[in-house]
Amino acid sequence: METVLLCGKGGGDTLTETLVKTLEQYGKVLYAGEQKLQHTDPGFPDFFVREQENLPELCMKSGILVFKTGVRLKRSIRIPEGMRCVLNSRNHQTAELLGRMKIPAAACGMGSRDTLSIASLDFEGAVLSLQRNIFTLQGNLLEPHDFRVKVQGNAGPAQILTISMILLLLGLDSGEGFCIVSGAA
Repeated sequence: METVLLCGKGGGDTLTETLVKTLEQYGKVLYAGEQKLQHTDPGFPDFFVREQENLPELCMKSGILVFKTGVRLKRSIRIPEGMRCVLNSRNHQTAELLGRMKIPAAACGMGSRDTLSIASLDFEGAVLSLQRNIFTLQGNLLEPHDFRVKVQGNAGPAQILTISMILLLLGLDSGEGFCIVSGAA
């Protein structure tokens, strides 16, 4: 089971709902939020998605840590080496703190310095560019490449980028492209 931890302000944010709907295409999902616990498919989950406002003490070897807007971080945080960090490149405060602490993070945005960016966007989806090497949770190296993302619903560019980065880090194959499903969980 792979863990995705979303830290930051909730409420009105559809990133989590879209992530859960998208992951359901790739396996069973167990979701735990501040006010909701959801496991619609019986059996052992493939993915555990946890959402909370503050960063907890991380006592785990690996997982994906997504820093949403409004996350509260202490000046000294400890992130295990096996964790993969993801943030929107407009989240300057978190990016600066992680940089000072030499904690690597994959930045998602529209700039040439971002790890993942949008090469083109149309009504059916987008073509994304992985602009630098990343390692999946399994330790596999992904080199820069472009891939197609189909979007069902109304996911915006920030959601498309963040969810696509999560799928890449989970080790899912981008060769056939990804499909992001937006909608209430």
